[in-house]
Amino acid sequence: MTVPGARIALFLPSLAGGGVGRSFLSLARGFRDAGHRVDLLLCRRSGPLLGDVPDGVRVIELAAENELRARARLLALDPGGAASPAGQAGARVVKGSFRDAAKIKELSECVDLLTTEIEHVDAAMLAELEAAGVKVYPGAAVLALLQDKLAQKRALQDAGIAMPLFMPTSTAAA
Repeated sequence: MTVPGARIALFLPSLAGGGVGRSFLSLARGFRDAGHRVDLLLCRRSGPLLGDVPDGVRVIELAAENELRARARLLALDPGGAASPAGQAGARVVKGSFRDAAKIKELSECVDLLTTEIEHVDAAMLAELEAAGVKVYPGAAVLALLQDKLAQKRALQDAGIAMPLFMPTSTAAA
């Protein structure tokens, strides 16, 4: 849950269009409407959805590769290697799968903070790393919430974010 008036940052490579960009803009609007301060972090300030950024949402471009490298040393695990969004933002990239527990453990041994921007990482494995003392952000519990779509919708609704009608189902076919 978020604290009213919290500062929330959402990261995207760009606003190139598609469902992910529209979903992030919807989230930004909902967080703003709930009284939060929202920053939209973009690798490149470009794309057809740029004109759809809600009023009051600050856009911050991270395209200055040298500035980004000067502020933080980033190491990313991505199947796309240097062509991945993290690589384009100036991170050093290890080419590998985020589904490979051994690669993630190896990566965790090289960084001070392990973070993810994709929900398909094994939350239980991240919980094991947290238990071993690895700093993981967002934590495994947050990632598990993102993976459970019903729990995620309930949490957003509880935080005051407007949600479409939804209901639990007992089977995938329902």
